[in-house]
This record gives sequence, structure tokens and C-alpha cells, in this order.
Amino acid sequence: MKRPAVAAAVAFAAAAVAICLFQLAAPTFASANSDPVGKVCPGRLTMSLAGQMHVLPYCTSQPLDAPDPGIGLLIVVIHGSSRDAEGALGAIAKSVAVAGARGTGTLIVAPQFLMDVDAKAHKLANDVLRWRRLAGGADWEEGWDQGNDSDSVTGAVSSFAVLDGALEALTDVARFPNLKRIVLTGLSLGAQFVN
Repeated sequence: MKRPAVAAAVAFAAAAVAICLFQLAAPTFASANSDPVGKVCPGRLTMSLAGQMHVLPYCTSQPLDAPDPGIGLLIVVIHGSSRDAEGALGAIAKSVAVAGARGTGTLIVAPQFLMDVDAKAHKLANDVLRWRRLAGGADWEEGWDQGNDSDSVTGAVSSFAVLDGALEALTDVARFPNLKRIVLTGLSLGAQFVN
């Protein structure tokens, strides 16, 4: 019989391998870096950062509007340069199912770091966070992935501070009193960001 800590480590390693294998076979998500994202996630996480209220869109595997004592595992996945948070959520959901961690007790949240072009195309409110592409940067340099400040009307805030604020909100004991594990991961550029 395995000790609980060893069993948990083996389960986590199996999930990580499944995620990596799925990503090797996964199709490239749509949208060139300079094109507006096809869909803005419907969820809105409101947080106070740098003395201002900011809104971060997110996609999730289940609603976050009520406390849920059944959640024990939170997986936060950061999208790649395509900014397709819904696609990133779907990729992780499939990988979790393959790894056997599917069902109640697992919550997947995919924050969406948008660009100015997305905000304009989708006519987003001023308090929705967005970043500007780095001047003279390579195709993959989005601004948010470097920890740069947002280009939001409500005030500039680092994407690292935004992720910290999102994690703080998502790990609130009142919201998820039985949360035991958190996995922070990313796809492509998102993996570089969380690293």
C-alpha cells in the first residue's frame, strides 16, 4: 500500500505526463497574434490592484458564483499567444480526464490576458484589462507574457500582479473551504509566463 503523499505524487506525475502528451498531439489554436481573439471568455473576475478596480475575463469548467465545498483541486491554465483561453481550458479538461482526475473535486480556470486589438474588436468595457503588443517585439512578445503593465483606462498593473490577484481570489477559503491542491500551468507562451 502506498503512502498518501507518494500516491498523490504519482497521480500528479501521471496528470503532468498526460498533459504533455496531449499538447504534443493538440492542434494549433486559431488566431494570429495580431488578430483579435475569436471569443472573449464570459466570466469576469473583479479585483482591486494598485488602488483601482480591474476586471479579468476567464473561462471555467464550472460557475464560480457560489461557494463550493466539493472543490479540492484547482488547476489554473494560462493560454498561449493566441489568447484562446477557452481552447486552453478544453485541452486541460481533456488531459485531466485522461489522467483520471475528472469529475467533482476538480475546478479548471483559464484567465484571459487580452490585447488592445481584442478590447476594440469586442467593444469591452474600460475596466477590462488589456495589454499592448511590445513595440519592435517578436511575434510571440505580447506584453502580458513579460509581466508588463496593462494598457487599461483604469490604470496600469503588471500581469504578474494580475495573476497573483486572481490566485488570491480563487483560493479564498470562503469560496472553496476544502481546496487542498493548486496546479498552475500554461500552454506555449502561457507556460513561459508561469515559469
